[in-house]
Amino acid sequence: PHAHAYGPMDRFATLAMTRRSLASATHCAKSKACRAVRETGSATARRSFCCETGSPRLAALWRSREIIQKLHHFHLLAWAELESRLFTQEAKNRVTISEKLEMSQKALTVLDFALQFYPNEPQLVQSDAILKEFAASINISHFIEQAELATFKGNNKIAINHYRDALFFLARENVKSEDKEMIAEKINSEIEKLRQLSADTKKKITPKKSVRKRKND
Repeated sequence: PHAHAYGPMDRFATLAMTRRSLASATHCAKSKACRAVRETGSATARRSFCCETGSPRLAALWRSREIIQKLHHFHLLAWAELESRLFTQEAKNRVTISEKLEMSQKALTVLDFALQFYPNEPQLVQSDAILKEFAASINISHFIEQAELATFKGNNKIAINHYRDALFFLARENVKSEDKEMIAEKINSEIEKLRQLSADTKKKITPKKSVRKRKND
C-alpha cells in the first residue's frame, strides 16, 4: 500500500527547502565576499587618505565602498531571512520539544549575527521578535500540555507546578501583551480550579478520619 516513502507534496516541500538552502548558501558566500572586500577597501582608503589627500583615486575608492556596502546589506539580509525561515520550518516539523527549541535557537543565532551589522534594520528586528515569541510559545505549550496530562491523571500538585512553569516562561519571554494577559488569566484560572479541587478533596477525607477516631474511642 505504501509504494513511496514520501508523497508528491512531501517531495515538493523537500525540493523547495533544498532550493532555499542553496539560495541561502549563495547569499552567505556573497555577503562574506562583500565584507572581505569592504574591509580591504577601508584599509586601502585610509592609506590613500594619509598619502594622497585630494587624489581622484580616493573618491573612486569611497564610491566602490558604498556599492560594496549596499551589496553586503542586500546579501546578508537575504541570507538571514532564508536561513532563519529554514530553521523555523525545521522547528515546526520536529516532534520533541528539545529539537524544536534547538532549531528555533539556531534561527535566532542567524538573526543575532545579522543584527551585529545592522542592529536597527526593521526587517531583522521584527523577525527576531517573532522568533522569540515562537520559541516562548513552544515552552509555554509544553508545560500547559504537561499540566493537563497531570490533571487527567489526578496529580493536581504536579499540574499546578507545570502551570507555574508556564507562567514563568510567559513572564520572561517575548510574548504580545494582549496574548500574555489572556494566557496568564487562563493558566491562573486552571491553578485556582486545581487548588479548590484539592481543598474539597481534603474536606471529604478529613471527616472520615474523625469518625474512625470516635469509633475507636
